[in-house]
Amino acid sequence: APRGGESPARGRAPRLGRTGCTFCVLLQKEPGDGFSWQQRFFLGWANVWKGNIKEQELVKRLKSDVHSPAEYRVIGPLVNFGPYYEAFGTCEVGTGMHKHDTTRIKIW
Repeated sequence: APRGGESPARGRAPRLGRTGCTFCVLLQKEPGDGFSWQQRFFLGWANVWKGNIKEQELVKRLKSDVHSPAEYRVIGPLVNFGPYYEAFGTCEVGTGMHKHDTTRIKIW
């Protein structure tokens, strides 16, 4: 059910769009640490949203904050983004980081 009177899905489409735009900007970057530039992009994305939150605080935020928890701000856009799979290969089904290509959300 929507929280705060608005659907949390409203922020997901722009987030996926920004992911694609940022990814395109990095097309010219050189790898330098053993990871491809594509992998570094996704590792950086995850690093921005990493966090440690106690269950009590998570429950409080789920009731009062219109934003998705950080974990889903990483997983949601990436499992729907083809270049993620190209960078890391196909993750195992059931890991939370795999979505069959026929069920992925596509904006453009």
